[in-house]
Amino acid sequence: MNPNLLTLAQGALGGDFPKLAGQFLGESQGATQSALTSLLPAVLGSLAQKGATPQGASGLMSLINGANLDVSSLGNLAGLFGGGGSGMNALLKMGTNSLVPALLGDKSGAVVNALSSASGIKSTSATSMLAMVVPLVLMFLKKFMRDKSLDANSLSSLLSAQG
Repeated sequence: MNPNLLTLAQGALGGDFPKLAGQFLGESQGATQSALTSLLPAVLGSLAQKGATPQGASGLMSLINGANLDVSSLGNLAGLFGGGGSGMNALLKMGTNSLVPALLGDKSGAVVNALSSASGIKSTSATSMLAMVVPLVLMFLKKFMRDKSLDANSLSSLLSAQG
């Protein structure tokens, strides 16, 4: 039986993350939680679509392994927000400059608009939230792939089964 990546990702980004992200973005915890609840399925859906074939999964693996994603950050999300937010700022830069465009392409604007509209957060906060969550989800997936020893074919099978 294939694991539910959405449930696992929600667990990985649960806890204090909505509160910390809300403080970082200047949004309420409730609105940030609402945005996260909407955003995770959208990001995982994009991953599932992109990685549904072995060739697509191979490209995803290259993206994930080529990015400087430190999976140990998942164990200390609060640390990303500490120290003046330098860790989170670095993550946002990585998300904005390479990971969001690679995953969503020209659809990122539509995702930001839908996220802002559905959750009530500012458009600038929705843009930052997207740039924050995509690298975190990719970190989660990188750790999951490593822990389960997944190759491109098994990643493709896993992502195909997420629908």
